[in-house]
Amino acid sequence: MVRLPPLIALRAFEATARFNSVGKAATALNVTHPAISHQLRQLEAWFDTPLLTREGRGIRLTETGEQLSVSLTDAFGRIDRACARVNAQRAQPPLVLACIASVASRWLIAHLPQFTDANPGVPLRLVYATRHSDTLAGDMDLAIIDCDGAYQGDLQAWPLFSGATLPVCSPALITRGQALQHPEDLLGAQLLHDADASGWQQWFAHAGVTQPPGGGLIFRDFNLMSTAAIAGHGVALCPVALIQQDLRLGLLKVLSPISANTERQYLVVHRHDCDSRVIALRDWLLAQARSVSAPA
Repeated sequence: MVRLPPLIALRAFEATARFNSVGKAATALNVTHPAISHQLRQLEAWFDTPLLTREGRGIRLTETGEQLSVSLTDAFGRIDRACARVNAQRAQPPLVLACIASVASRWLIAHLPQFTDANPGVPLRLVYATRHSDTLAGDMDLAIIDCDGAYQGDLQAWPLFSGATLPVCSPALITRGQALQHPEDLLGAQLLHDADASGWQQWFAHAGVTQPPGGGLIFRDFNLMSTAAIAGHGVALCPVALIQQDLRLGLLKVLSPISANTERQYLVVHRHDCDSRVIALRDWLLAQARSVSAPA
């Protein structure tokens, strides 16, 4: 390892050369004039060569001193800029991403480590968003929401992926001998509803089944409904984008290509006046969403 002279002596020499004055260097470094002079003598002793000469009340750099001065000014400048960047990153408030619970738990959280690994200087805070919200609270920078039809709010809105739902159930439900091959078969199945029965009513209408669906279990939370479906308690209408892992693992099986909620979409929204961090997170979310596709 290369042996270096004392850093404090290098700093004293760089300031003296930059200001062309021992007194001004002392003021800039908040030390005394004798302290700077001592550091200059110590540095010349370390190099065993003169770095400057005194001319009256001023100084003049030797050829060696001039070369060293240029390199030190560049090096200390880069150090100062690096420290400033670190301090600026520390001073930045966290980037606040609001997200509806179903998307956060079933899609977003699994991907977030990739963003934080690629952007270590961007602190991120994840909070819940209200469904269908078209406003951002004061501390929120972006939000992931769902929307039925075209977005009508005042924010910048970017489509993430479709919210169309397909009927799914646990393979165990089929193994138990329940006939679920045709749309009419689902009329006799235990239907699981997300908030209300409107999704299933739409699905049966799309399937050409005029008889309205019967009762079933109603859940106020998508995660509860999908968990019930995985446990074999019935058939649920789920957005394929949010159950891809369950499908890959064989925990759920799609029963029909007929879909409901075809107008629903998931969006990322942010204000029109936003900084580069918001743009970076938005673009990253859009890139991640491009990998979401319906199973064959």
